[in-house]
Amino acid sequence: MICTCDNCHYTFQSDALPLSCPDCGKETVNRRMGGRVISGPAVRIASEAEITWFEQSQKDLATEQNADSLREQMTTDEYNWSLIMEFEHQPKTKEARESTAAYLSSIRQDPDRAAELYPTIRRLFSSKVTRERGDLRTAGMSEPITKPDEIPAAYGSALRVLYSFKEDRHGLSFLLSPPNLGNIRRIDLEKIAREPSAAYTQFLPDWEKSLG
Repeated sequence: MICTCDNCHYTFQSDALPLSCPDCGKETVNRRMGGRVISGPAVRIASEAEITWFEQSQKDLATEQNADSLREQMTTDEYNWSLIMEFEHQPKTKEARESTAAYLSSIRQDPDRAAELYPTIRRLFSSKVTRERGDLRTAGMSEPITKPDEIPAAYGSALRVLYSFKEDRHGLSFLLSPPNLGNIRRIDLEKIAREPSAAYTQFLPDWEKSLG
């Protein structure tokens, strides 16, 4: 069964309703009912909406873990490009998920379509990185000379993706300079579109299925 804790809102799967929450350890909580405060078990059977959320979150987690495994088998360009693709396509609604799935299906089946669309995605991502770097300068901050072990929280979301890149396929080490727009421009999109590796080829339909 799927259970939820009303103290910390942790939702989890269990063979039986536990006496306490496995996350926060709480056994009882106070609930307001009809103007009265009533004490009861902290953990209850999850609502239909909570079950739907839990099942989708588990599905998303499995997809993410599978994508990470496939990335390790991709070329450096494909690895970096897959990060950009996922960043630029984060559907939140059912309609958006269906639209993204249809989009992925089209570029997976039509290399010409992929080669046509990929440069647009690259331009969008590059513009976001440029804007976020401008925001850092406005805030009086500067990037480190070398790639940080941990990406600072102040970095924008696109810049965080850029700092997650593998080192440039041309052998330009991030130890010498931080990743920049050149690392994005040098990604061989034509090769990714027309001659993808087996891992990248598998990445797209797996991602597509996860959105269904």
